[in-house]
Amino acid sequence: MKKAMLLGCLLISCGVHAESWETSNPFDGVTYNKIRIDRGKYELAMDCLEIDLGNERISFTTTKGTDNPNWIDQTMPETTMDFMKRTETQIAVNGMYYSWDPYYHPIGKAYSEGEDVVEECANNWEFNKWWPSIDISKTNEISLLLDKKSQDAHDKWNTFTGSDLIVKDGKYNPAADGEWNVPHQDEYRPSTMIGFNESENKLIVMTIDGRQNGWSDGATFEQTANWMIKFGADWAVNMDGGGSTQMTMDDGQSRYVNRPSEKYRAVAHNIGVFADVNETFRSLANFEHGNRGTFTSEPATSGTNKNVSDASTAETITDDAAVGEGAMKLRIVESNKGDDWELRFLSANGRYSQNIKRETSGFIGVWAKTADEGQFISIALDDSKSQEVEMEYGVKQEMIADDEWHYYEWAVDDAAQWLAYTESSNGEIDGATMSIDSVLLYGEKDSVVYLDEVVHDSEKSMTIPEPTALAVMGIGGIAAMQRRR
Repeated sequence: MKKAMLLGCLLISCGVHAESWETSNPFDGVTYNKIRIDRGKYELAMDCLEIDLGNERISFTTTKGTDNPNWIDQTMPETTMDFMKRTETQIAVNGMYYSWDPYYHPIGKAYSEGEDVVEECANNWEFNKWWPSIDISKTNEISLLLDKKSQDAHDKWNTFTGSDLIVKDGKYNPAADGEWNVPHQDEYRPSTMIGFNESENKLIVMTIDGRQNGWSDGATFEQTANWMIKFGADWAVNMDGGGSTQMTMDDGQSRYVNRPSEKYRAVAHNIGVFADVNETFRSLANFEHGNRGTFTSEPATSGTNKNVSDASTAETITDDAAVGEGAMKLRIVESNKGDDWELRFLSANGRYSQNIKRETSGFIGVWAKTADEGQFISIALDDSKSQEVEMEYGVKQEMIADDEWHYYEWAVDDAAQWLAYTESSNGEIDGATMSIDSVLLYGEKDSVVYLDEVVHDSEKSMTIPEPTALAVMGIGGIAAMQRRR
């Protein structure tokens, strides 16, 4: 099966700044966020992985020590890409700070699958405080070890050490005495951060590029901490950065996810993730972290709308969601009171070329909720035949007006579930590829509708039994749940 690994894009105007945010699900239980922010002279280039630790197919490894007599209690240096290929992991990121004494020696506690990697070493570094360690157990349980006593006593499996705890209790954690373990907290620089979101049981792995003219100038500790907090980190640790910052991925093609400032530095320590390539599932829009995905248009934008006023609004919210913590809230205002309305809420302005291309098979659906009666929902798809694009829409489904989340789904290859949207359409999804054009809503009177998780799976139905209270389930969780069914 051809893997679907195409990305959606968010473009937000904010003064002179613009933010591009792309999300994808390259592996089961893994969401990849590619964020690029125009800051005037330079971009901020950031890559962030959200890894579902409850996914039974995800596991970890780290750099091991070597028995080479010339490298006792040391590690062999290698690039993050070479580490990923050698360990046959699917994701890798650089890890610990290290010293040359004269060999490569990670600084702090380092265990790999239960084996002690090196003796502790502080050569060439002044320890102001004990450096924080993270341990990932064999069953993917996370422990934050903040002092020597806890580090020595803990039953360690994959353990690695960073320089400073930059997020604590969900807030930026400045050094208590103004002194950090590393001296560059206020510099704009490349960085690697690892954090944990306890409520969603997910590991957050982030890299920020820097020191590159015309590309990305990096971020300070506080700026990076605020981004980790935006992703829900309860705590986060600064790992080795600068020219060491590297993130790689292999979803059928090995590549650098970020753009390292030094191409390419061999480092003393790397962290790898084993994961299954996601062959079928794709979240087309999840509205997490304020990310509107491709749904950046205002409700009244489409020329095919009927009785939809320019006063209608769309906004992302974080206090209510079907999946995760973010959702889209639509306020539909009638132009003429008392008349029915039809809303075509566009994805990428309804342009096939700018939307995510998917196989024309499987099931496509969306989560929605409303308290207003007499409303219907559908999804419009564009499918491509040679140079022609046809637009079809799913048979309308009546929305349940109980102010609770419900999932609405259509079988892509069931012709009975599709109708022609235009005269040039044939009412079937039978092109070589397809993309979502819009979510269609129909109703009467001024209304409020919430949308979440527009999803497609090229093989399986994603229908989940009621009740649908899934607010604490992450994106990887819904994918895993539908695979178990």
